[in-house]
Amino acid sequence: MKKAKEEGIKEGIEQGIEQGIEQGIEQGKRQQQISIAKSFKNAGIDIKIISENTGLSIEEIKNL
Repeated sequence: MKKAKEEGIKEGIEQGIEQGIEQGIEQGKRQQQISIAKSFKNAGIDIKIISENTGLSIEEIKNL
């Protein structure tokens, strides 16, 4: 019984770590999209084109 509990805890920790890594990757991708959008916006590229190429909404880009 104790071994099953330990295995469950270990599995839960591993799942938590995996989810944390996935969230970190997603946040990193989002930050990269924002950075690219800012650069494009500063270069005078049309907001619609920026939106299509970064996945950010037009409103998000306007607020940068």
